[in-house]
Amino acid sequence: MVKENKKLIAIVSIITLILGVIIGSYAFPITKEVIKEVQVKATCPINEPIVVQNNVTQLVEINYLEKATSTFMQAVDDGEDEAGNDVDILGDYNFDEVSVQKVYTDYTIVKDKDKVTVDFKIKLRFKEADEKSESTTYTVTVVYEDDEDTVVQVI
Repeated sequence: MVKENKKLIAIVSIITLILGVIIGSYAFPITKEVIKEVQVKATCPINEPIVVQNNVTQLVEINYLEKATSTFMQAVDDGEDEAGNDVDILGDYNFDEVSVQKVYTDYTIVKDKDKVTVDFKIKLRFKEADEKSESTTYTVTVVYEDDEDTVVQVI
């Protein structure tokens, strides 16, 4: 009878040990979750509502700095803005000899009811095939107004 008790105690001990390992692995997992707060600097474009099908309004992000840069470069290529104001900065260079070297991150966007004004600085590189390149920084104001031509002013 003592032998039977020893076998029974051994079997119960092994089952208890296995159950303890299984329950312990669920109660105390090996992986740890660490939450670390990090401050991230990000630019947030202004949201602009757009009406789509079935009178549903959807918010679409507009990056006014990129839009103003593109508008400025188009005015440089044309020699004037949409309103007909001169934007003559090319001098003796052709438009294909001009490239954007840098758009500075210190810019302002002022949004009124139907008017958006973007002020920014841009550095352009002028490079002819046989000559050394030149760089010039311009302060630019681009004014978008509903039902009006876009105005580009270069200072």
